[in-house]
Amino acid sequence: MSVIQKIDYITEELKNILGDTLKGIYLHGSMALGGFQHHRSDLDLIGVITKRMTNEQAKQLTDFILRTSNQPFPIEISFLQVETLEKWIHPATYEYHYSEIWRPIFEEKTVLDSFLNSGVDPDLTAHLAVLHQAGLTLFGPPVKDAFPSYNSEDLLITLQSEMKDCLLHITEDPIYCSLNLLRYWRYEHEGIICSKLEGAEWSLNKVPASYRQIILQIIKCYKGTLKESDLERENIKQLSLFIQEVTTFKPAF
Repeated sequence: MSVIQKIDYITEELKNILGDTLKGIYLHGSMALGGFQHHRSDLDLIGVITKRMTNEQAKQLTDFILRTSNQPFPIEISFLQVETLEKWIHPATYEYHYSEIWRPIFEEKTVLDSFLNSGVDPDLTAHLAVLHQAGLTLFGPPVKDAFPSYNSEDLLITLQSEMKDCLLHITEDPIYCSLNLLRYWRYEHEGIICSKLEGAEWSLNKVPASYRQIILQIIKCYKGTLKESDLERENIKQLSLFIQEVTTFKPAF
């Protein structure tokens, strides 16, 4: 099954499970931005619902996602109520969320448990920005009609929070974190939210020559043509220090 076929299949199943409760399904993330990597990228989805799901709907939804995620692409999905979108406040509240981090939690639930895991997620503002820039409507009204505008200051705070997290964990997850830092640099420089791959490719013409080799190696790792173990951690660290120098973000650890 191709990635497009997988997306179509997921869309139809979500419509079947949620029925009239579902108002729309939207694709964001790397697939929408054009940087999807079959061996490592998630399918990033946002669902819009007209009212709170029943626990039975949430259970059926969870059962479906547990069967479908990682076959072969991981699914990350959040459902937001229409009321939340109409009265948008950062950080926004989701009704239901799934990513692979949640798998062990959901797998332990029994039929007597609640499958609704509502919470607050600052990253929803970044998802909103991607939706407005490049999001795809899989079902429901167009993005511009379904989603509100966002505050650019809220977005900057969200992106900088992610950048701080990446700086803290760059030696543990050098590819993901380095790519996020590079695309943050492009956002600050041009106001464009791009894919991780685009951010890295853009940076090649911006960095001093001494950093190009490590960025090219990061790109190869991301594409699966180079092993992460071949990366020099000290070069990764130096790249992260350079990005801090050329951006206005100065983390306070």
